[in-house]
Amino acid sequence: MEALTPQSQGFETFKRSLARIFHSNGTVVGAGFAIAPGYLITCAHVVTAALSLPADSQDSPQQPIELEFLLAAQGERVTGQVVAWLPYKVAIDAPSLANPADIAILKLDRTPETITPVTVGEGAWGHQFRILGFPTGVPVGNLKCGTDVPRSPPRR
Repeated sequence: MEALTPQSQGFETFKRSLARIFHSNGTVVGAGFAIAPGYLITCAHVVTAALSLPADSQDSPQQPIELEFLLAAQGERVTGQVVAWLPYKVAIDAPSLANPADIAILKLDRTPETITPVTVGEGAWGHQFRILGFPTGVPVGNLKCGTDVPRSPPRR
């Protein structure tokens, strides 16, 4: 697996797949990634934040979500619609390994030509990673680095 450095092809793909997701008031509420032409993956709680819905909402939202591929198509807004919804199945502040969730897949109304979907590799345990998100108050994003390690199995 190639190291993800600013000079690597993987980093270029990462930059061309990253989207920031907006609330209707224009505030950035989270991130997502293009995973196939016309499709984006994000967290369900990001979608609920974008639409001012309760974070633990179980029903698939029907409202459109506005997003932008900041590093590949800055200023070009795209609209997404939820087509797959795996919300929290437990309290949002107490995630469970038995009921993992918090995933939303959006179908985009169009895909800017400069977008390249990310691919998911195998055997990532022990590899270094970088992740970019858009926490509250940081609309340009925040980069974090670390090493991927498997979680210990839950105790019974």
